[in-house]
Amino acid sequence: MTSISSLMLLLALGASPEAEVTLIDGAQQTGPLQALTDKVVAVGNEAGAVELDAQNVVEVRFPGAAGEDRFTQWQSVEVRLVDGSLIYCGGYRATNEAATLSSPLLGDLEVPRDRLKSVRLAELETTIEEKWEELRRRESTTDLLVVRKEDALDFLGGAVGEVTGEAVNLLVGQRDIDVPRTRVFGLVTPSPMVDEDRVVCELLLDTGDRLRLTRAVLDGDQLTGKMASGPEINVPIENVKSIDFGLGRLRYLSDLQETAQYKPVGFVTSEFVQKLRKNENSLGGSLQIGREVFRRGLWIHSGTTLRYRINRDYRKLQGVLGVERSAGNCARLEPRMKVTILADGKPLFESEVAWGEDPHRLDLDVEGVRDLEIRVEPVSDETIGACEHLAIGDARVVK
Repeated sequence: MTSISSLMLLLALGASPEAEVTLIDGAQQTGPLQALTDKVVAVGNEAGAVELDAQNVVEVRFPGAAGEDRFTQWQSVEVRLVDGSLIYCGGYRATNEAATLSSPLLGDLEVPRDRLKSVRLAELETTIEEKWEELRRRESTTDLLVVRKEDALDFLGGAVGEVTGEAVNLLVGQRDIDVPRTRVFGLVTPSPMVDEDRVVCELLLDTGDRLRLTRAVLDGDQLTGKMASGPEINVPIENVKSIDFGLGRLRYLSDLQETAQYKPVGFVTSEFVQKLRKNENSLGGSLQIGREVFRRGLWIHSGTTLRYRINRDYRKLQGVLGVERSAGNCARLEPRMKVTILADGKPLFESEVAWGEDPHRLDLDVEGVRDLEIRVEPVSDETIGACEHLAIGDARVVK
């Protein structure tokens, strides 16, 4: 795990938000976060405090933080930096030396131009989301100025200059062009990703922003820090969803955005009943798989298909998969389901799971996979659908 040396977070118990601390072995501690330094993480409980070796901490998560609003994100200017940071802005301007990002939460941030990876200036829509993703990841030796033509995206190669509220300057060969900003969908630069050795953590905010930091300090109810790309930041702790010390090497599926489809099964015809639950079972408690209890994971009813865009960023899909057993009266029905996990349409895992069987421990190869799909189906068309509850404890993708 990346060292968190130079990180200093000191939290007063009385003002501390409730936190869940996840360790590298999957164990968790919950309570007010009393202290976090490069040596120790302390979590309060009724007996006092539990001190944890900071080198074993993967994530500090604040369950009380608000959820992200994807509609607002799609309407905002989206800026990605070479250090891996992602910032949603209300405004964007740039000179030849630096860009100014106007964030509703962070204020105005000034970033050197060579720290920019991509900028989406126009509103994102589902019809062009995949095309923008492909262009954003495209390898190029020049800047790309991306324009939209109905449901298609095209681009011009050159050197992007100043960006104002009215125009984007582009040098193509010896020709200097001012393109009206209303015609520009986005900008992509060929800047390489930077070495992450100096990065100690990543903040995930309730706005969806992801900030890679080289230093972080909690001062009262404000978290201050320095981004790897230069700007100093100051954000209310109530707007922080998590502090990731694994730096994206591990992502829980419950923290990723899924697309879910539900199909009626037997007498179960309500999507409300079938709806995916994250980090809890249908009764609101922890997930129980076999004899193990999990605070993180997915509860999935049969008739459900989940899809995740993981964009070839991960190597492994891991977790513990089996029938969710918290509803003890389901034992008499002996529920059984068929589970299929697909990678870009090709099966990775296929098995039936049943109440009385041992769980499956997943360690599946997803290297080079863009789209991950999980299907949970009844084994028979004659099923009544009751108690067909699958759970995947600690479901995660790992780089």
